[in-house]
Amino acid sequence: MTKISRLIFAFFIFLNITLMLSCAHGPSFVKEEKIPEQKGLVYLYRKGLSGALLVPVISCNGKTFVSLKSGCYYPYFADPGKNFFSAQTESYTQVSVDVEPGKTYYVRLRVGIGFFVGRPHLILVDEEKGAKEIKGCKLQW
Repeated sequence: MTKISRLIFAFFIFLNITLMLSCAHGPSFVKEEKIPEQKGLVYLYRKGLSGALLVPVISCNGKTFVSLKSGCYYPYFADPGKNFFSAQTESYTQVSVDVEPGKTYYVRLRVGIGFFVGRPHLILVDEEKGAKEIKGCKLQW
């Protein structure tokens, strides 16, 4: 096999693994129409292929609820008040969201460069930006 053939083969193997670990097969984003009474809605989402092989586990107030793949989103109905969302690999990230009943919030997970593995970063984004960015995501099952 020539060097170019090996590179092409390696690229397709990487692409195949990346697609398996992404939300390529979940349903596309659909806005939740009904927020339960006395709850707020927090959309957690992840865009792009950066760190696609890494699937950080997301927790709220210490309670784990989803492993968020690249290209996915997850709707989380949170209790009112301060909610602390976190993710951890070799480093730890946390963002607090002061939830009000009936309101919607957007938290983006980004994976940056780490020493051994990617480092997760949770970022609270404004509603306009979050609603725009989440449109291409698929539901994390």
